[in-house]
Amino acid sequence: MAELSHPVPAEPDPWQLHAEMCRLEAQLSHLVPGDVAPFEQALVEARRLGDDGLLARALCLTARYELFWGRLEAGVALVETAIEAFARLPEDALLRLVGPHSEAWRVAGNGWLKLGNIVKALPLFEQAIVIAQRGVDAGLTDEAGHSAIPSTSSLVRCLNNLAMALLSMREMAGAMEVLHRAIELVDAHPQTLDDIPDDVVYIVGNLVDILQQEARDRLAAGESAEAQLGQARALLETRASQILRMAVEGDGSKLSVLAERDFLEASSQNLLLEGKLDEALIQFRRLADSSGEDRWRGAIGERGLAETLLALGRPAEALVHARLALAAYDQNEEIVDRANVLQAMSRIHRALGQDREALLTLEEHHRLRGRVDALAARQYAGQMGARIGLERARAEAEAQRCIASELQALNAKLIDQAAALEMQAQALSLARTAAEEASRAKSAFLANMSHELRTPLNAILGFAEMMRDGYAGPPGPAWSGYAGMVHEAGSHLLSVIGEILDLSKIEAGRVVLTIEPVDLAELFKACRELTGPMVERGGSTLSVACDPSLAAIPGDPIRLKQILLNLLSNAAKFTPQGGGITLSAEPGPPGFVDIRVADTGVGMNAVEVELALEVFGQIETSVARKSQGSGLGLPIAVGLTELHGGVLSIQSCKGAGTTVTVRLPA
Repeated sequence: MAELSHPVPAEPDPWQLHAEMCRLEAQLSHLVPGDVAPFEQALVEARRLGDDGLLARALCLTARYELFWGRLEAGVALVETAIEAFARLPEDALLRLVGPHSEAWRVAGNGWLKLGNIVKALPLFEQAIVIAQRGVDAGLTDEAGHSAIPSTSSLVRCLNNLAMALLSMREMAGAMEVLHRAIELVDAHPQTLDDIPDDVVYIVGNLVDILQQEARDRLAAGESAEAQLGQARALLETRASQILRMAVEGDGSKLSVLAERDFLEASSQNLLLEGKLDEALIQFRRLADSSGEDRWRGAIGERGLAETLLALGRPAEALVHARLALAAYDQNEEIVDRANVLQAMSRIHRALGQDREALLTLEEHHRLRGRVDALAARQYAGQMGARIGLERARAEAEAQRCIASELQALNAKLIDQAAALEMQAQALSLARTAAEEASRAKSAFLANMSHELRTPLNAILGFAEMMRDGYAGPPGPAWSGYAGMVHEAGSHLLSVIGEILDLSKIEAGRVVLTIEPVDLAELFKACRELTGPMVERGGSTLSVACDPSLAAIPGDPIRLKQILLNLLSNAAKFTPQGGGITLSAEPGPPGFVDIRVADTGVGMNAVEVELALEVFGQIETSVARKSQGSGLGLPIAVGLTELHGGVLSIQSCKGAGTTVTVRLPA
């Protein structure tokens, strides 16, 4: 019987595989319909060939495809393998493939950004920018012969991804600077408009989004936003529209449907903010109609319809679209967008007279915004820690290079001095380690001090009360006075510890507000009863004035009372005998109410105001020295005000008194 034979696969042709790789790179992974087959075949052939350059490019393309379809862990693992393959190439080969090399680092950063790890993503984006910039600076003329990813296009993409990471941390100024740098690069290299039109549209969209957010903030404060909206409109009309026209008029454009919808979203939002409601309604309907193909932008369209219909005075219709948007975001876990929908839904319920539903929806909005703020704070802290570590590593590496260069120039007579320098460096390293350990010990002590002191302090207070009130037997003449002093000192320490705990919770983002309608008149009455005796002991007067037109405001009654008591206590402390203190409330800018605590006390200059706002900051004056506090009341008041979505400001003049304004959402 004849043996069965199996056909041996033909050896891959390197030039043919290179041409296929260029085709796939030019086509861009997210424009390839269907499954991962085109990339999978190229990856198999690259592995059989054993060419690290082709293998790295194939891995990067496959990783990009996996990330686009939400398979994040698989995409990150593939692109990290691609970076390892690039690292095995010689320097001249890396320079020829600078575009794909930079792209691999960018895709890795994008993967970690999608996974929510900005600390890992940022250095990857920075490395991608360094690699791409090296290619741009080299002025390579034969890039097209080695890859379909030019270094200029890769640099534009890297800058856009870095800006998106900064935006997720609310670093608006930094993101704006990076995006303008990308626009300047596009202007200097017009071929990028043909090569990566999608990314240019996304850059314009990110710039417009920042300007629109500035416009919303200004409109909420009752100010004009014409300049910001005009800049956004100019960007959309002169830059993004130009690319869309090229796609319509040209042949074989790479502009995707996703980029067209991104432009439609930015344009619709601008029309809404400009008050062109009928035009905005038409465009938002187009976005909403795309929900079957693009659920995320379909939800944006539904939210835009809700906001536009509310502005047109049709709240019942608006509520239907707001619920559709919220349902889509609940499936998509977009916390920021869900919070925005809830805020709009609260306004819709209010317009429909459904006050309870409006309040519940607003509470859920505040809860989600709290999660977003806490996440942004953690990301910012992590990013700063990573950046400090990176800069320190760079500085240490640079110092080591300088030391090595100087040592090579020294002759044999300086060997002893070099040894001494090495010993000094070791001593400095040991000292730095000891300082870091001391810093950690100090932080641990401050974190645990309050809890460790609470139990003995409560015991001191309990026994002091027994001594003072005679439960431990008949006291002597001095016994009662001493017990009163012990109780007063213990109460003061307990108050300080309570303030430290409050401040620690605020800084850690662990304060949860219980939002409910708060009657300002009742709140002022309670504060007056609590601080009246203290004001009278200081020989001052306290007057209260509340605008009768003000209704209840949303807030946490306990925390609002804490803010006012801290401010009134400070006013009483710094107001000399015969002075006056006023607690008042009146309407502020649209949507806000202003609560003021004014005194005729000693006042502060600008330097003293900054000191008073610092933790443990204390102003030394003869008036306040006799009842000096911990220096935590004002920082706590600032933190609690900001948790309510408000802002605390101080106007003071030396010798002419102080006015503290707490501006809260009404």
